[in-house]
Amino acid sequence: MTAEQKVTRKLRAILSADVKGYSLLMTRDEASTVQTLKEYRGIMSETIKGHSGRVVDAPGDNLLAEFPSAVEAVQCSVEIQNDLKIKNAELPENKRLEFRIGVNIGNVIQEGKSLYGEGINIAARIEGLARPGGICISRNVYDQVKNKLGVTFEYVGRKSVKNISDPVYLYKILLNPEDSEFIYGKKKKFDLPQKPSIAVIPFENLSGDSNFDHVCDAITEEITTGLTNVPLLFVIARSSTSIYRGQKIETQKIGRELGVQYVLEGSIQKSGERIRVTAQLVDALNQRHLWADRYEGTITDLFDFQDKITIQILTALQVRLEKGHKSNIWAGATKNLTALQRYLQAHEAFFKCADIITARRLFKEAKDLDSGFSLPYVYLGWLHLFDAWLGLSESPEKSIQKAMELAQEAVRLYKTVAPDYSLLGKIYYTMGDVAKGIATTRHAIEISPNDADCHVHLGGLLAFTGHPEEALFWINKAVRLNPQGSWIYNVYFGMAYNILGRYKEAIKAYKTALKQNPDNILGLAGLVEGYCLFGKHEKAQNVTLEVYRVFPIFSAVYHANAMGYRYKEDTNRLLEALQKAGLK
Repeated sequence: MTAEQKVTRKLRAILSADVKGYSLLMTRDEASTVQTLKEYRGIMSETIKGHSGRVVDAPGDNLLAEFPSAVEAVQCSVEIQNDLKIKNAELPENKRLEFRIGVNIGNVIQEGKSLYGEGINIAARIEGLARPGGICISRNVYDQVKNKLGVTFEYVGRKSVKNISDPVYLYKILLNPEDSEFIYGKKKKFDLPQKPSIAVIPFENLSGDSNFDHVCDAITEEITTGLTNVPLLFVIARSSTSIYRGQKIETQKIGRELGVQYVLEGSIQKSGERIRVTAQLVDALNQRHLWADRYEGTITDLFDFQDKITIQILTALQVRLEKGHKSNIWAGATKNLTALQRYLQAHEAFFKCADIITARRLFKEAKDLDSGFSLPYVYLGWLHLFDAWLGLSESPEKSIQKAMELAQEAVRLYKTVAPDYSLLGKIYYTMGDVAKGIATTRHAIEISPNDADCHVHLGGLLAFTGHPEEALFWINKAVRLNPQGSWIYNVYFGMAYNILGRYKEAIKAYKTALKQNPDNILGLAGLVEGYCLFGKHEKAQNVTLEVYRVFPIFSAVYHANAMGYRYKEDTNRLLEALQKAGLK
């Protein structure tokens, strides 16, 4: 028998563990650290044996173990961390040994009692990304255990790890559910992003004429959009900075509330046919002015002023654009002020759902005024999709096809505008191509990492496809970029929480969505579902009255199927809850 034939290959769940800061602990007190490590390793070894596992190796502060199943590996990890937490509580803080644990499933090669292979390497890399006292698992482990254990998981992102060709999708296990970063309504203190971060505050109207507000909104929108298209920046959405309109608030407070370092503020003054635009960039951490300038001309010069301000900001923040990126700053934009004005009015009506008929008309006017302005195409496409989902069109298939035509035209106009691909991704999903829908939406985020709405749409798709933990990750990323959000953010929060069985948080999310938009049928139906699943049947029945007030032709069967859940159990869960509350 050859050496190659003696090699045994097998699929195993691998647990990798080490002590955070072990070298420093050894430097401080070698004897005590070695004694504690010996005691803790004994606890871990016994626990591993109790879960049908085997300790493969234990050099230094590391420990490697194999298990026949992911369930046993994860149960063992949780038990180990809970036991060691109790032991650590008995020690002074500077003598505690906090293990990080990573779990992965992979093919391994066995030679004697030793194991080798990429499955082990990935487990070791995952362990290095866990917090002290915490557990991280790969997606393949999560898929095996998510419905089998009474623990809470939280998606933490796609990570590139050393010496592994493909990124690893990671989840952490919440040993204490209150440690979740994604508890709905939890007050967060935003950390500053690693790249330059900025918020553009609404330009102040100094003309004395309220009819001139739309010009101020236009320049704020265009500068924000231009910066959003720069991947090297972190940019807060205009819908979140609009709350500061007309307020005299220190930039330091604004920066703290939005979690950004830089704030752009400015004003526009009109006198006859002349306008004066002023702008200044402030470092909100120390109230230091980095740059200020003034521009004078006529209203036709507005877009030229806006372009100059955008470039000045990039220069002041020392953001060097790669070849071709400069033209992307204004991709999909318009130089027609009237078209932009119509678009902004339509956009506001669209997100408030105040008057969809008016929104549709204004988007169409904006498109007709500037046929090269891609965003009106995108939102008209969304409106056709809504018609299909809500049963408002004579032919849902024709509405979806019209949405596709608009999305494809938007992409044809500009291949570097993220919202175009976000709409296209949702259409692919609606047409049944789940993989292409998610991939296209991810591409939208790759184009513009600052587009909050693209993040929330990806979160929605992941909720629809039965990945609620990952959905929460992307929706929270959207909230970080757009803290004010819109009603759809909270609807998607509610959907994810209902799927996870976190009904109390789902109810809070749907209630918030309904405060933002009381006539939101998705929020109303979701709230009915949440109340029913939480056992609050009387409250669910009360909400049904609002459902029929807002949407008299509401059909529980049509709504549940039109939501487009990938898995039948999610559709059935929604339908049963709606019908139990009395919706037909």
